Amino acid sequence: MAATSFSLPTFPPFDVHADGNTGHRWKKWLGRFERLLVARNITDKKQQRAMLLHFAGPAVDEIFDTLSDTGEAKDYDKAIEALNAYFIPHVNTAVEEYNFRQAKQNQTETLDAFHTRLRQLSQNCSFTDVDKEIKNQIIVGCSSQKLRRKALHEDPTLKNLLDAGRAEETSQMQAQFVEKQESSQNINAIKTGALEKHNPSPRDMRKPQNQRHGSNYQRNFNKPHTSTCRNCGGIYPHARDCPAKGKECHSCKKTGHFAKVCRSTPKHKPHEHRNRVNNLSEQPSTSPHDVDPDYIFTLKNNSNSKTQPPKCQVLVKEHLIDVIIDSGASVNIIDESTYKQLNQSNTLPLKQPESNIFPYGTSVQIPILGMVMATIQFQSTTLDANFYVAKGTGGNLLGCQTAEQLGILKITINTAVSSYNARIEDEFPNLFGGIGKIKNTQVQLHIDTDVTPKQQKHRRIPFHIRKDVEKELQRLEDLDIIEQVDGPTPWVSPIVVVPKKTGEIRLCVDMREANKAVQREKHPMPTVDELITDLNGATMFSTLDLASGYQQLESHPESRHITTFTTHVGLRRYKRLMFGINAASEIFQNAIANLLVGLPGCKNISDDIIVYGRDDKEHDENLRGLLNRLQDNNAKLNGEKCSFRQHQVVFFGHTFSASGVQADPKKIDIIRNMQPPRNVSEVKSLLGMTQYVSRFIPNYASITTPLRTLTQQNAKWQWQAEQKNALKKLQHELTNDPVMAYFDPSKPTTVIVDASPSGLGTLLTQEGRVISYASRALSSVESRYSQTEGEMLAVIWAIEFYHLYLYGAKFISETDFSENRPLETKTPVLCKLSEAITHNRWLDPEVKPFVNVKDELSVCNGLIVRNHRLVLPHSLQSQAIDLAHVGHQGIVKTKMLLREKVWFPSIDKMVEQKVKTCLPCQAATTATHRHPEPLIMTPLPDAPWQEVAVDFVGPFPSGELLLVVIDEFSRFPEVEIVTTTSAKAVIRKLDNTFSHQGVPVVLKSDNGPPFNSSEFEQFASYLGFEHRKVTPYWPKANGEVERFMRTIENATRRAHIEKKNWKQALYQYLRQYRATPRSTTNVSPPEALNNRKLKIPLPSIPKAEQQETQDPMRKRDQEKKEKMKKYSDHRQHSRTTDLKIEDTVLIRQPKKNKLTPPFNPKPFTVEARKGTMVTVKRGSKKITRNISFFKKIDNRVTDSSDDEDDDDDFNCNRTNEDQLNQEPVHLRSSQQERRQPNRLGF
Repeated sequence: MAATSFSLPTFPPFDVHADGNTGHRWKKWLGRFERLLVARNITDKKQQRAMLLHFAGPAVDEIFDTLSDTGEAKDYDKAIEALNAYFIPHVNTAVEEYNFRQAKQNQTETLDAFHTRLRQLSQNCSFTDVDKEIKNQIIVGCSSQKLRRKALHEDPTLKNLLDAGRAEETSQMQAQFVEKQESSQNINAIKTGALEKHNPSPRDMRKPQNQRHGSNYQRNFNKPHTSTCRNCGGIYPHARDCPAKGKECHSCKKTGHFAKVCRSTPKHKPHEHRNRVNNLSEQPSTSPHDVDPDYIFTLKNNSNSKTQPPKCQVLVKEHLIDVIIDSGASVNIIDESTYKQLNQSNTLPLKQPESNIFPYGTSVQIPILGMVMATIQFQSTTLDANFYVAKGTGGNLLGCQTAEQLGILKITINTAVSSYNARIEDEFPNLFGGIGKIKNTQVQLHIDTDVTPKQQKHRRIPFHIRKDVEKELQRLEDLDIIEQVDGPTPWVSPIVVVPKKTGEIRLCVDMREANKAVQREKHPMPTVDELITDLNGATMFSTLDLASGYQQLESHPESRHITTFTTHVGLRRYKRLMFGINAASEIFQNAIANLLVGLPGCKNISDDIIVYGRDDKEHDENLRGLLNRLQDNNAKLNGEKCSFRQHQVVFFGHTFSASGVQADPKKIDIIRNMQPPRNVSEVKSLLGMTQYVSRFIPNYASITTPLRTLTQQNAKWQWQAEQKNALKKLQHELTNDPVMAYFDPSKPTTVIVDASPSGLGTLLTQEGRVISYASRALSSVESRYSQTEGEMLAVIWAIEFYHLYLYGAKFISETDFSENRPLETKTPVLCKLSEAITHNRWLDPEVKPFVNVKDELSVCNGLIVRNHRLVLPHSLQSQAIDLAHVGHQGIVKTKMLLREKVWFPSIDKMVEQKVKTCLPCQAATTATHRHPEPLIMTPLPDAPWQEVAVDFVGPFPSGELLLVVIDEFSRFPEVEIVTTTSAKAVIRKLDNTFSHQGVPVVLKSDNGPPFNSSEFEQFASYLGFEHRKVTPYWPKANGEVERFMRTIENATRRAHIEKKNWKQALYQYLRQYRATPRSTTNVSPPEALNNRKLKIPLPSIPKAEQQETQDPMRKRDQEKKEKMKKYSDHRQHSRTTDLKIEDTVLIRQPKKNKLTPPFNPKPFTVEARKGTMVTVKRGSKKITRNISFFKKIDNRVTDSSDDEDDDDDFNCNRTNEDQLNQEPVHLRSSQQERRQPNRLGF
């Protein structure tokens, strides 16, 4: 099988290191590459990926190898996604929208070109309606006032606006052409030599213009026969005086004619103009008598010098072209071949040039084909510029103004710095050299006498550096900085010797203990923000450095003892303010600031002083005043660190110039060249350095989010693609080297804010120039804010952050958030209401609901208010109630909140309806019924031991439980001790009890596990008694035994308090309980059960047995129960619940945690009711409970949740108490009961 031949086409690779917008260039290159894939019909993803990495070039391939998550070899889309993430930087929406708002139509720009530029600027803006924003910006920024007025009057669409603008431009161009033709026929002085390629001779100049230009001239202009003026070279006769009248010839130096028609022999040497610099200038296209045509220039350097003119590459219309940088040219020129390269898509139509362009040294115009406006970019700077298109291939030229705007060229006036420094030193000889002592200033430290002085241990100095230490001590003594100490001293500190790079040493006193007694002075320290405001408008700067600044302040004799330090040659102490004292910085700053009081244009931060002025004269006056002040006060300067009369200085880590503020280049270089950090400590150092220059980095907090997460507590160290991209983005932002403008309080200020999911960003601007960037990260709580809250937080934080700039002045705060819209009040009802309020006419039926409050209604700014509350239309009422009910407050609180803000008819009724039909509110309400159900008393059985009740008590600490069986007729209890609640154990105990008392007719129990088992069911069937289970989760239905359980628990607790055996105490209590007559029957349980009294140790007189019938007992029992029922119902305000079949109810559920509502939010339907026992149904699930477990709700409340989510909390066979009584799992097989030792106390 023959192999398929495949030839790769020629395709330029992507230049990673080229200047310009890398992300934009990558998009363009990728678009061309994908069109190549379409043209070659390459659809295989694996082949597409291979061609991408091949054509992109080795540099991109190396970058691709370092990226993570690039997919498999056949994953083309993953590769594109990874490269896009690397090359395309994050877009700052706030800045992009700001640039969009600042766009204006240039004078030479057509409306279509302006529209195209706005369309491009809007691509990175988060506009919801792009056409609307573009239309508004065209109205604001177009150069045609006529079009703007028309648009504001008619409010057209974007298409109609563009059509109107094109029509206006076309009519204006046609009118100019007609007017130009008329003007040329009247003036008869049109210069036509723009396309000439040679210099006309004086003889040719004397020929009539029509003879020199032939038929083309006549065909194009149809001018009458004219002649040429011999003095100026223009058309003769002149309409006014000859332009050459009184002018000096540049060739022969005679007056009355121009050099181009000079008939004298030229005085300059041949080829004199060949070695001129490349100076270009634009010259208006006017008639010859309006301008001196001898003002001509040259384009090319024809000398044989090997020196090449300065060149660079710029990006024009996304094409990289070579240009010559010309500081003398005032226009930009591209040749014809370059224009064809830029205009491949026919998007750069030629326009009529505004000026004639002449090479230096000739009178022949450069042949200009026309003029275009195009976007030019160099590094990060982009602007729109005009380019003249010259015929041929002569090369491209970048003019002075454009080169300066792009930052390629910087023109400064050379100042004689060295001579000025020398003059300053000669004029102030005492300022330089040595260490001064400022006059009339003594620093007295505030020492806390409550702190105990400490004499620290001497630190031994190595022998090899003792000579150096002695030398340094002697130097400081000679300079009157330190002195010897004799006698006792309370404070002594050790020294540390630090070597310098020069080979000398520095003595550092360890003042950590002594600083505990020094009380600091809180003088304000100046900030860079204050300095930026003061330097506004300055163009000349000088920086001065005080020599050994702190040591120029004398220390008060009473404060010197705390600076005493020990050396190997004895004790010394400082006579000057020393480094290391905790209050030294504030004291020194305040002293120098007081020294400079009254001097204009002078500011200091610590020992660094900056002098500035709006011009040279003002600067020199300020500098001279400062130097005089320093000399008068005996201050000294460090001449090596002083810099005089500079247009740009580095001061306090920032670069100040006439154009604004920049970061210190040294700090920028350190960050640019920094290697990736290897641990958390290095990340913190990196963040500390970048934080210092964060005012020059937009969205600093968002960029550094991946880095800051590494510094969090318990964060796992990982340096992956996210962290790498963050570091690269930081370094890239600093590469732009942005220049911030000075703050001017007299100019209008704008604060632009934006909020992202990870941080807040803001920038302070004045007249389109950025003063400062700022950003901060969001806390964990703030990161969960809604978009509205986040944007408002950004506004508040930005205003507080720029408080120094904004307080007390009017400013504009801009945000891209547009959710705050005015309420729509022009509804038909409110319109009629407004009319009724205005004219006091209340006959319309639609305003009838407002009649009762008409005296409280008024119209304010187009809104209807009732007192201070806004009256809402019907369309917003439900929305307002929903907003007020956020958080699910009750009816009363929701009403109160709503009445504070708004009002509308039937507001109370609508709120009540809202809350009653709110399913979460109904489910979470604690109160089931305001009035409970009345008690239903259990009738007394017909005979003893017919109906018994059974339940468990426990478990106790020993693990044992009590099985209680009580006769409901006689109240006689039977109590058995069990160790498990299994059905087998319960059946065994009950069988024993029934063997003593007999088998009952009915046995009542709860729904616990032993009573729900099949074994118990078989036991009941075997003995022939009815097993009746009470309502689940309603222990009151088995009240007799439940009440006895509480009694018996109290008895066991008392035995534990008395340190008795609880079982023995239990038997004692049962004897006493059985012998005591019951309050309800006045008969003791044994008497009622067995017709005999129980004998106990308490003595009694024997009585004859009285045969009592059961009737009095039954009567008394009924009376007591009726009394109990009446008391309970009255006390609890009981009422009968009208719960019917088919009603919708919620059921109470167990509380699992703090968030568990009292009622399960899944509605049920009542299926059956028997007394107070109610059975409800939901789907296939049925639940039976007491009526008190249910809450009746509105039938209109619906639930959209699935029944599958229901838990088993409603198992009708279990209760809370029964869940505790489940049979524990025993690992041993033996069922033998074991008695606990007495040491347990039971």
